[in-house]
Amino acid sequence: LGFTVPAEAAVHLHLDGAPFRRPAAFANLVRLFGHWRVPLWEALGTNSACRRLAPLPDELLQLVERRDQSWVEVCTAARGIGLTKYADVNLTQLVSARPARDTVEVRILPGSIDASAIVQAAALVEGLLLRCLDDSPIPRPDGGAAQDPAGALLDLAASGARR
Repeated sequence: LGFTVPAEAAVHLHLDGAPFRRPAAFANLVRLFGHWRVPLWEALGTNSACRRLAPLPDELLQLVERRDQSWVEVCTAARGIGLTKYADVNLTQLVSARPARDTVEVRILPGSIDASAIVQAAALVEGLLLRCLDDSPIPRPDGGAAQDPAGALLDLAASGARR
């Protein structure tokens, strides 16, 4: 039928936000998409032509490293940072006082006409998001992540299952 993938295409995954409405899980979500941005883009093949992607604000990365904050305190502070939906991961609904939908939106999967490729990328993201639910902090990537981003991300996803 002549279908094509637009030059700026991206696949967005919407996931239940409820499990990430805890300070530890939210912090890990921010660490994953903040510190692991380059390996994520490399491993997933994120479309660099997609114009509505951006890194998470540095202030948000600093916020989640503060200890002993309640969920209400995290949300209030995060809203003050000025989050936008046009980031690699849309966290606006998580921290909203009145969310329109109860989701986390991962926006960095490349557009594809190949269903298998989309499912494989989604499976990697699912494993990483499950790791975010582990209360132990997600570490920063090491040198191996630059050499083998997919392998480093798979190791990171598996690290939560071993705990």
